[in-house]
Amino acid sequence: MDSLFTRFPSKTELDKFANDGDTGAFSKTLQVVAADDSVPCGVKVNYLLELLGSIKAAIQRKTLLADQLVSIIDGAKAEIARLQGEIARVQRDRDGLNLPGLQKTVNDLVSQLQPFYDRINAVKTQIPPEEARVAGFTKEIDTLSKQNDAERNRISNDQLKLATTINLIRDLQQKLKDAQDNQTALEASIAKSQGIIRDNDAKIANIRSTITEIQAKIKSLQDTADDLKRQANTLEVNLERARTDLSVATVKDNKFADDIKVLKDRINAQQPKLVDDDLNKLRTLIANLNATVPNVQAAIDREYYYCYGAGKVETVTTGNTIVYVVRGEAFGQYIDNAYGQSVRAPQLRTSGDYRLQVVDPFSPVWTAKFGYPSVARGRGSGSGSGSGSGSGWTAGSGDFSCLGGLSGGSSSGSGVITGISNDGFEVKDASGKSARLKVGSCSRLESTSSLPKVGQSMVWRGAPSSNGGYNIYSGTCWD
Repeated sequence: MDSLFTRFPSKTELDKFANDGDTGAFSKTLQVVAADDSVPCGVKVNYLLELLGSIKAAIQRKTLLADQLVSIIDGAKAEIARLQGEIARVQRDRDGLNLPGLQKTVNDLVSQLQPFYDRINAVKTQIPPEEARVAGFTKEIDTLSKQNDAERNRISNDQLKLATTINLIRDLQQKLKDAQDNQTALEASIAKSQGIIRDNDAKIANIRSTITEIQAKIKSLQDTADDLKRQANTLEVNLERARTDLSVATVKDNKFADDIKVLKDRINAQQPKLVDDDLNKLRTLIANLNATVPNVQAAIDREYYYCYGAGKVETVTTGNTIVYVVRGEAFGQYIDNAYGQSVRAPQLRTSGDYRLQVVDPFSPVWTAKFGYPSVARGRGSGSGSGSGSGSGWTAGSGDFSCLGGLSGGSSSGSGVITGISNDGFEVKDASGKSARLKVGSCSRLESTSSLPKVGQSMVWRGAPSSNGGYNIYSGTCWD
């Protein structure tokens, strides 16, 4: 068997071909194996099963990786969409601040205030001259009033003198003429003073009227100034509010700008996850490997039925399904050749044909009903049961190698299927003893139905598993 490992690619090389998607290497290996007549057909079958297992395991690993990439890409796209929506929301809030509008409002209010300030200053410059005029007229009134007081005192004195004079007239008739002259003079003086007083009173009245007009004008100017001041105060309040709003909006705008920058940085962090090219390459590699499986499976089936069917197996294609027809009288010999044991009635009928279909535990029809085998999670580089002695090949973690049978370490058995799960079968033999049969990526199963069923008879070949039960290399199920 060591010569086999030197002529054909090793297990490590097969796994590398599968991992690299090197379908050309597999095609070449198939040709080399088919052309080497020195290798027994049973050994070829086991080797090809291991080759097919490497391809299936690689497909499952890469499919899982592709699903993970899809999940990562979808998650990144969803996160980018969410972040872009958040940026749009923050930008809407930022636009809603209306900074240009607030700045325009501030500028408009400032431009409106300046004319008011100019008009207030212009009105205020008119008040001092008028106040000075009032002060001047007030001083003139004081002067005229003092003059009137002096004249009134003079009148009082003259009236006293007049009274004395009248008395003198009564007493001194002889001095009548002088007294009458004096009377005339005094009356003339009084009349003059009264005329001055009348003139001064008229002037005072005119001045008071002018003062009243000036005061009314001052009051009007003051009212205008007060009204302008109130309007200016309102504008000043509005200006301060606008400046406050502008300051608050500027702070918010800076905060929104920082938030948008953070969100864009988070989007940039998501961009490396959008590995569409890697995903497309991975899917292409998976498609290439999947395209290789039918060729490998066909090569295995040819070798398998040639080796164990002794040329008595007919191939029929129904749609996309290949059916291998074994005549009833030849089926027992086929089972004995393939599994090394005789299966007796009532398990085996000798009439009618057995129409066998190859069942793939990794196919959609199997996984839809039973789920993925646990080995579909990947094959690592751990030790496992069924390693070929001296081959240097080891089964993956959770999986096993079908090359263990080459060193004579395989066993076989038969029974009735009592249970089917994602990982294999529960089979009860004729003595009532149950066995758990685990499928792997290199397992070859065939059944008279598209999927095995509980109650079918089954014969299998495999090796004891370290977890109990058996790792099956091949199995045949029939009704």
